[in-house]
Amino acid sequence: MTALKEIPKATVSGAIKLARLPADTALRAAPESVASPAGLAVDRADAAVRSAAGTALRDPELRDEAARLRKAIAERRRAQKLRARASERTEEGEEQAEKARAEAEKRRRLADQEAKRKREHAQERREQERTEAKKAKKQRKEAAQKRADKERDKLQDRAQAGRLDALEAKAGALKERERALTEADEAQRLKDAAARAKQERKRVSGGLHSNGRD
Repeated sequence: MTALKEIPKATVSGAIKLARLPADTALRAAPESVASPAGLAVDRADAAVRSAAGTALRDPELRDEAARLRKAIAERRRAQKLRARASERTEEGEEQAEKARAEAEKRRRLADQEAKRKREHAQERREQERTEAKKAKKQRKEAAQKRADKERDKLQDRAQAGRLDALEAKAGALKERERALTEADEAQRLKDAAARAKQERKRVSGGLHSNGRD
């Protein structure tokens, strides 16, 4: 009985291995994206054949092998789904990271542009302030110069007026001195004339007395 059961099992197993040999050979050379789902399909076919043969031959080992294979297939499918979800999350994460990098780069560019604009505006403001300061300084200098010129003109006018007053006073003093000298000269002349007249009267009077005695 045991030998009769082992022969069909060995025959079925050999036939299955022989049948899937080309597929297994091709899958080993195929990329993972092709080999993984194709390998699951081959394993499902293997499990189905083992399960059907085990049922037909009343072989519990073939049925158990079919069950273990299906369980392994389910685990592999679950693992593939987990890897796919992880890959999707990774891709999503990479996309989000790339988007975040792009947003950060955009914000950096905008910040750089804003900083440049502020620097240029500050530079323009400083230039304008320097220009206005120079203009105000020039205006103050010109105003101060005008005040100084005006004050100098006033001082010159006062000095000129003072000199004129001094000259006029000097001229008046000279005139007064001349007048005084003229009056003194006139007084002296009159005095001398009076003296001469007196002498003349004396002389005339003396002559008359002298003639009377004669």
